[in-house]
Amino acid sequence: MLIEAFLYENQTRRGISIAHFDEFGDVADHCTVCHKCLNPCPVNIDFGDVSVAMRNFLRKQGKKKFNPGTAAAMFFLNATNPFTIKLVRMVMIEWAYKAQRVGYQLAKRLGLLRKQIAHPPPRWDAHPSSAAW
Repeated sequence: MLIEAFLYENQTRRGISIAHFDEFGDVADHCTVCHKCLNPCPVNIDFGDVSVAMRNFLRKQGKKKFNPGTAAAMFFLNATNPFTIKLVRMVMIEWAYKAQRVGYQLAKRLGLLRKQIAHPPPRWDAHPSSAAW
């Protein structure tokens, strides 16, 4: 069913392309499987289960992209040993945040950061009346 939905969406919107697996992966990766969408769904679709199925589909097709942040988060979430949990929390949270702050301060002093001094241009394609523009 996932392949059928994937092909239908791509045929009706933009044509078929292997590059559309990236978009499929984005949808699958952004679901946190919290099931908050289950109750308001008018047709009782469990999108958490669909997202898990999408991830498994991409993995089987060899199209799942490696994301170090996702891998680290999943390692932390699946850890059961208290020592491992404490060590990963110390490295990923305490040390990584400190390193990020040091990197920011260093980039700031070297003048590598630019301030945003103007508002970004409006996106006319996102507005319902964009056809008039």
